[in-house]
Amino acid sequence: MVRYCAHAGGFVFRFCRELRAVYEVGAFNQSRKCEDLLLLGFEVIPYIRLWVQIPSKVNPHMKSFVFTTLQIVSSLVDPLKAFHLAVLSDDDCLSIFTPHAFKVRNFDGHLQFKEIGEETVRRCNGLPLAAKAIGSLLRTVKYHGEWERIYESEIWNLPEEQCGIIPALRLSYHHLPSYLKRCFAYCSILPKDYEFEEEEIILLWRAEGLLQQKAMPQIKDLGNQYFQDLVSSEEV
Repeated sequence: MVRYCAHAGGFVFRFCRELRAVYEVGAFNQSRKCEDLLLLGFEVIPYIRLWVQIPSKVNPHMKSFVFTTLQIVSSLVDPLKAFHLAVLSDDDCLSIFTPHAFKVRNFDGHLQFKEIGEETVRRCNGLPLAAKAIGSLLRTVKYHGEWERIYESEIWNLPEEQCGIIPALRLSYHHLPSYLKRCFAYCSILPKDYEFEEEEIILLWRAEGLLQQKAMPQIKDLGNQYFQDLVSSEEV
């Protein structure tokens, strides 16, 4: 059995959830000999020591892994067993960027964007989430001048430490249409790490009047489109 508990936001929580899915289909442990696995994602400090003691008390055979972006979390858990993940190379980032920007694996057929695309990917600093987010953003941008404006945006230079949001995600949000920004902002009232179904959030958007369309029979389809647009932009 694979469990996870994430006191985290953003990609740490998402990474734990996706890793659990990979493990459960057997890609992580094809022998299936591990009795139990617990994935812990932490971006907050309180109760860390308590949480990491729970697995061994519940099941002596349980194996636990803690994922975090905070050095202090690692030092509190076990500084001698910390593994620091390296960032991706520019080529690896490009392999993530191009399928999201063009739905193909390279710049063939889009050579006019090759140079500016490679320069933009370098600004992702080896972060796969950044490459994915900026690729999803640029998929809707059809003109070279607009690519240049995004590459030259001052948002890239804003300090990440103040709010913990990487520049690529800031850019992705900044360029969302106003109606999607309202829907995304509404999600902030949900509890931290709350998991919801697509249908649930669409009904909430509808109740708040965020799905503005005269043809009411088609409003569910509009909500589905809003949701998929946010998913493709890496905002949710």
